[in-house]
Amino acid sequence: MLILTSCKHDPLDVDTSKVALDPIVFKRLDKDVFSLTPENCQLKMGEFEKKYTTFYMRYISSIVNNGGKIDSLYSQTLLRFIANKDIQTAYSDLNKTYSDNDIELIGDEMTEAVKRFKVFSRNVKRPSNL
Repeated sequence: MLILTSCKHDPLDVDTSKVALDPIVFKRLDKDVFSLTPENCQLKMGEFEKKYTTFYMRYISSIVNNGGKIDSLYSQTLLRFIANKDIQTAYSDLNKTYSDNDIELIGDEMTEAVKRFKVFSRNVKRPSNL
C-alpha cells in the first residue's frame, strides 16, 4: 500500500523548460541613485529617467518627495536625500541583507514563478476581448 501511494504524481511538479520567457532581471535604482555625486548628478539623472522611465519619476516624487524635473532644486534635493543619515542606514542595511547575488536569485525565482503561472493558466478560458 505504501509503495502505491508514494508513486503518486504531484500535480504541482511541472516542466517549465519549454516555456519561452525572457529572464526577469531587476534594475538597481538604489545603486544608481546612491552613486550620485555633485559632479555627475545632472548627467546621471537624465540617464536614470531613460533607464527607469515612469518608475524613476514616481520614486522622485513619492519617495524623495521632490517635484521632479520642474523643481529648480531637483538635484540638490536628491543629493540631500541620499546624504541623509537615516536613508544611509537603511541603504546600508539593505546591502547587508541582500547581496547582488541574492537579487539575481530572486529574479530567477520570479522567472520560474511566471513560467509556472503560464503552464497552469494554459487551460484557463480568457475573455474574447483580451
